[in-house]
Amino acid sequence: IPASSREQYISVRRYTAAFLSAAYGKKEISLQNADEKLLDCFSRFMLSHGYSQRTAHRNTGLLRRIIGSVNKDGVLIGSIATRKYAARHEYLTEEELIRLLIVQLPNERLQRVRDIFVFSCFTGLRHDDLRGLTSANLTECGDGQASLVIGRKMTGIISYIPLLDIPRHIIDKYRDRDDESLLPCITSEKTNYYLKQIDRAYGLDKNLCFTMARNTFAGTVAFAHGLPTESIARVMGDHVNTAFETMVLKDQEKIEAEFTALAKQLENLSNIFVL
Repeated sequence: IPASSREQYISVRRYTAAFLSAAYGKKEISLQNADEKLLDCFSRFMLSHGYSQRTAHRNTGLLRRIIGSVNKDGVLIGSIATRKYAARHEYLTEEELIRLLIVQLPNERLQRVRDIFVFSCFTGLRHDDLRGLTSANLTECGDGQASLVIGRKMTGIISYIPLLDIPRHIIDKYRDRDDESLLPCITSEKTNYYLKQIDRAYGLDKNLCFTMARNTFAGTVAFAHGLPTESIARVMGDHVNTAFETMVLKDQEKIEAEFTALAKQLENLSNIFVL
């Protein structure tokens, strides 16, 4: 199957293994026992373990497709490709990102959504990971600057992310809320709904959705300003590296130095950001 489909099925296999272990104490069960009741239990398992409604729905759908594409002998008889086209990796250009940084929004709700989107633009974090951030994820770099250490929900990889000026200011802005989470995140569905309102109101003409923030970090913020592709992959949780996952000091120091240089490259964006 296509690479884009294969990656999604690798994820659902991991989720399914965790579900079977927790619910049945087994590594596998017969497909004859895989019915709608099991799919409903799987969906509730995903939600009860902190995954978003969108993630639970998508992976339940993938599991349903697998069950429906395999006959009683375990032979694949149907297509399990999730898409028949190449995904477009939309992102904001630096000019578009600047427009988002300086825009004056009419209410607090849109301001919060914009801030969360911008936070992802400068950290590469997925929405699910942002919703789970607490003060326990905060640590310090060797130079005393704030950084994040987070286990990525989708991949299980540990990411070490030195915080640039803009995400650090956003954390400070929301620090005094009566909530253990670092940021005032709402559901991904509502976030994307309000992003489209911002898009229409301010003429970005990009059909804003949260995935674009992560792509903007990778291309416009990081790669375009000199961060090596290997470090981008590590920060974004896309690169399995045992030495990195155990947080070897030399790896931390390398990334810290690269982010210090990156911060200097992005000073012009930090200076214009309207909190």
